[in-house]
Amino acid sequence: MEDKAQSSESCKISNTPTKADIEKLWLMMTGLFGEQWTRSYGDVPDPLGVWRAALKGVSWNLITFGLSRMAESGAKYPPSAPEFRSLCVIKKHWEHARMDNVVPQERRISSKTKEERDEIARDNLKKMRDMLSGR
Repeated sequence: MEDKAQSSESCKISNTPTKADIEKLWLMMTGLFGEQWTRSYGDVPDPLGVWRAALKGVSWNLITFGLSRMAESGAKYPPSAPEFRSLCVIKKHWEHARMDNVVPQERRISSKTKEERDEIARDNLKKMRDMLSGR
């Protein structure tokens, strides 16, 4: 009964991994890296709370995603806490860019009227047809 409560708690999306999440992460990392992990980080899961702090805001689902990415990468050495966090959280550079820096105002489709957007679409379709036909 207690195991069921623990597993359901670790599946909840939270701002900070639970102690149980860190313990599972430690076991998985030990399984992946063996003695290299325990030599680097010890047998006791995160005694100073460094990993828990580094993973603040990372859900258990993202932690398992990071574990999958790490396992698939074929890494030979255990990651540091910040390195592992970067495997869990993918930041797309375009999400953080301001639209002004990406597309000039005069070229933004959203600033055009429906008629202008339709004209742009027709022009682009014509260009594609021309390219495909070899013109």
